[in-house]
Amino acid sequence: MFEYEIKVKVIQGGINEILRKLKLIGFRIIDYRFEDDSYVDLRSCRDVKPDSVLRIRKVVRKDGVSGELTFKGPRISDKVKLREELSVEINEPDTLREAFKKLGFKLFSVKKWRYVATRGRENVFVDDVESLGTFIEYEVINAESVDEFMKMFNKFIRELNINVSKPIIKSYLELILEGRHNDGSCVSD
Repeated sequence: MFEYEIKVKVIQGGINEILRKLKLIGFRIIDYRFEDDSYVDLRSCRDVKPDSVLRIRKVVRKDGVSGELTFKGPRISDKVKLREELSVEINEPDTLREAFKKLGFKLFSVKKWRYVATRGRENVFVDDVESLGTFIEYEVINAESVDEFMKMFNKFIRELNINVSKPIIKSYLELILEGRHNDGSCVSD
């Protein structure tokens, strides 16, 4: 599966306004959850391609806790975040995190509250990311091309009519690490 993804930072407008506008343009809000992501630092592993990611995700909803282990291959495009993804459900994400720590891996943490909206094959995530702010992430699985995806994204942004940043293809972790390096603090679990 290939995931085409791009995000924008919300400059002006609150989450409730964004959700209202999403509904007006035909999106259905299908989920609200807290995601606690731990990224395994793979830099010490031989033969792992640069920009590959292994993420342990803990998802907390009103009805309980679930987890997911995801491998993300290196990015394929510099216009959008396009990469291969393989995921498997896990029952005990905290135990898996602890196992990686005991094996000597460093973990990096990203925490966010997330609304999930869908319209046809388009998925939108409205994220309130700890230490970063509010973002809108736009995703299409297996789009025909980068050009088709960008046309869909640009149409979506025009329809939404919210004051946002230029498109961002960096991950939340990359954005957090950039900010932490600038202020000298550390982000590991």
